[in-house]
Formats: sequence, structure tokens, C-alpha cells
Amino acid sequence: MSTRKLGLIVSLVVFCAASYLLVTASPVLNQLASESLSMPWGTLIAWFGLLSLPGLVYFLFPGLMHPATGVQRILKGLWLLSVVLALLWPLLSFYLAANWSYSFKAQDSFRGSARASAYYWNLVKFTAALPLLVFLGCLLERFFGGSKK
Repeated sequence: MSTRKLGLIVSLVVFCAASYLLVTASPVLNQLASESLSMPWGTLIAWFGLLSLPGLVYFLFPGLMHPATGVQRILKGLWLLSVVLALLWPLLSFYLAANWSYSFKAQDSFRGSARASAYYWNLVKFTAALPLLVFLGCLLERFFGGSKK
């Protein structure tokens, strides 16, 4: 089995498993992965799920790493941004929530507040949507005569 196929399978399994656990609100999400940090498994599962999305794009469109057209260069740049955003997601979320369970409450200070919660959910949506948009862009670019890779 090639490395590309193995990477695709691993990314797909991680994405499907994380999605299933998050959609079904599994009790595992609330169990602590680290007692010293008060970090629940849900934080790590969501992070791995978000990391798997750019991974899927990478393994489905390996030609993205060697762009030949302007559109491919833009898609590669957006893909790189999606990787960086997925890698930084837990730290950015921690900054907004001031805790690893990403819970928010009504308070005056910004960190952990309801206002910070709005920024957090926008971060989550953007982190998940960006690799999906790159995927769609790669499909359209390939369909309309782009790279055959």
C-alpha cells in the first residue's frame, strides 16, 4: 500500500471517528485526558478532527504541493493557511476561553466571556470550512481543465 493511500485512509478514519463522537455527544468527550490541565478528551478529538481535514485534501490532491497555475498557487496558499490554523486551533481556543474545555460564561472580562464565545465559534467554523473550500476549489480546478495530478 502506498504512503498516499495509507495517509488518506488514516485521515478519513480520524475524521469519521471524530465526527461520530462529536455528533453523538459521546460521554468520552467530557472525560479528562489530562487532570493537571483539566483538558477533556473532546478537546483532543476535535483537534484531531480539524487536523484531518487538511490531511484529506493533501492526500487526495498531491499535485497541490507543486502548483503549475495561478489558481493552484492560491489553493496551495489557502491549504497552508488551513494547516497552520488547524495546528494553532487549540492554543487560539484556549486564549479565547481561558480553559481547555472551551467553556464560556457571562462576565465582564473578555477571555471566557460570551463575547469571546462568538469569536471561538467563528474560529471553529473557519478552521473547518477552509480545507473544505480548498477541496472544492481543487475539484473545480481539476474538472475545468487544470492539473491531471
